[in-house]
Amino acid sequence: MKFNVRAFSVDLTVEPYTFTVPRDEMIDTSENAIFHDCESIRDIEIVYEDYWNYMNSEHAVHDPSSKVKVLSVIQLPDDV
Repeated sequence: MKFNVRAFSVDLTVEPYTFTVPRDEMIDTSENAIFHDCESIRDIEIVYEDYWNYMNSEHAVHDPSSKVKVLSVIQLPDDV
C-alpha cells in the first residue's frame, strides 16, 4: 500500500512555538520496512511520528527541541 504523509515540525525552544512548512512524503509499505506491518492511515501516522520523534530509543526523545506531527495521511492508488 502507498500513502502520502503530510507532516511538519514544531520548534519547542521558543514561545509561542513555531512551525516548519508542511512537507509531503510518499510511503510505500512494500518497500519501507519501518511501515511494513501498517494496514491503515492510523498505523502510518503512529509509526511515522514514532520514527521521527523516538528515532534512537523508546525511552528518549530524538530531538527535545522539536516534535514532528502528522497533519494528514492519504492512501494512494497502488499504481502511483
